[in-house]
Amino acid sequence: MEPADEPLILRSPKSPDEWDAYFDLRWRMLREPWGQPRGSERDPLDDSAFHLLRLDSARKPLACGRLHFNAPDEA
Repeated sequence: MEPADEPLILRSPKSPDEWDAYFDLRWRMLREPWGQPRGSERDPLDDSAFHLLRLDSARKPLACGRLHFNAPDEA
């Protein structure tokens, strides 16, 4: 099956396992390459941000992202 034919899921993490996968992927992509410790991928803005997780059909995390507002008209 071609990768484009596989159903992909894009949503906010729902379960504790999805949240763990989300933060693990965020750490591996953004912090681990710079030698930063686990936990450094989190900050106080996470509580008020909008989070998305991209999963493949086997529920393997492929991508993640976060949007937070800097001002009422700026994100």
